[in-house]
Amino acid sequence: MVSWVARLLSLFAFLLTFGTQQALASRAEPTLSQGAAPGITRPEAVPLEPDGPSDMPRVHGVAIPAIPAELKHIDRGWLQIYYPGAYETDVTDLVRISEPFKLLLSKHFGQEVLSHVEVRLARTAKEMASFAPREAPPPAYGVGVAYPRLKLVVLSVQDPHTFQAANLPDVYRHELAHVALDDATDGHYMPRWFSEGLAIYQAGEHGFDRQSLLYSAAASRSLIPFDALDQSFGESSPNVSLAYAQSADLIRFMFQGSDQARFSSMIARVRNGSRFDRAVEDAYSTDIRKLDYQWRRDISSRFDWGSWLTGAVTVAFVGLLMLAYVKRRRRARLKLAQWAAEEEMSDRMVESALARLQTPPGTQSDGLEPVPHQGPKVIVEHEGQTHTLH
Repeated sequence: MVSWVARLLSLFAFLLTFGTQQALASRAEPTLSQGAAPGITRPEAVPLEPDGPSDMPRVHGVAIPAIPAELKHIDRGWLQIYYPGAYETDVTDLVRISEPFKLLLSKHFGQEVLSHVEVRLARTAKEMASFAPREAPPPAYGVGVAYPRLKLVVLSVQDPHTFQAANLPDVYRHELAHVALDDATDGHYMPRWFSEGLAIYQAGEHGFDRQSLLYSAAASRSLIPFDALDQSFGESSPNVSLAYAQSADLIRFMFQGSDQARFSSMIARVRNGSRFDRAVEDAYSTDIRKLDYQWRRDISSRFDWGSWLTGAVTVAFVGLLMLAYVKRRRRARLKLAQWAAEEEMSDRMVESALARLQTPPGTQSDGLEPVPHQGPKVIVEHEGQTHTLH
């Protein structure tokens, strides 16, 4: 019954969000190469990819700005973090989650990743741009950007749209996942949907809005065709939010069950020079389009209307039965209490009547004062006067 309750709650979420596009902030990522000093030009080892993630710019050469002297520094060997002193608590949280997340990524990729990462934390999006390579600035809408080839991550504390504090742990994990994927594949090309979907999945960004949007698209049969998925990540695309949600769930499908070993095998094949499509086919014994078809069948079975309605009706029927049972039990308890009270009152009345019958005249009964016994009066007349005899 719990599964039906979960489905009913998801249906409610779908009804709230049906027909709407939740603007999910897309993320962008740039990189630093290990051992190079800031403020110099570093060659980009990966060919320019015009469809690369906007939060992960690919460039042939960049000049990385020097680190501002006022920033504080944390050195954890593989991790270097530079940040304004006012954000000590936020940075402490990032450091705390760094090592466990690195171990998790290494496990999923089947090899050690993130041997060196430099993180720069800015107060605002404008300051974030000044910390990043001038030739590859962060996206205007983003709060994080990764440069995997440069092993560099730049984050903003403030969201440029809402001017509220960004969810730094989620953004941080998202950008680290981009760097880790580049490490695992040795910089070989990966499709944009895979890079972004993997970053969302690994960062645990399965937000309510994103899931609701996915449910809506699945139920209305408006999922993005696989061939158009990469092109749906553009800032001007009306389907960018759905592209993120759909890509992340496809990655989840590739990870399920015993497929983690296949996933690691696929990553290793790309690292060794295989093209992405061929690596997927060799690792999963099927091509990526058939895998996408299997995922669509899986998501349809989870979100089809027949299942939703059956679940909703079942939950409603069970709920009504439980409500009727509770009401019937309550009425029964009230009735029993009423009968008990009436029986007690009847018993007390009988006991009181018996007590009166058994009480001798002139004795105290039921809390009343004793009444003296009065016999019959005898009146006599003598010499013209009347007298009462006792």
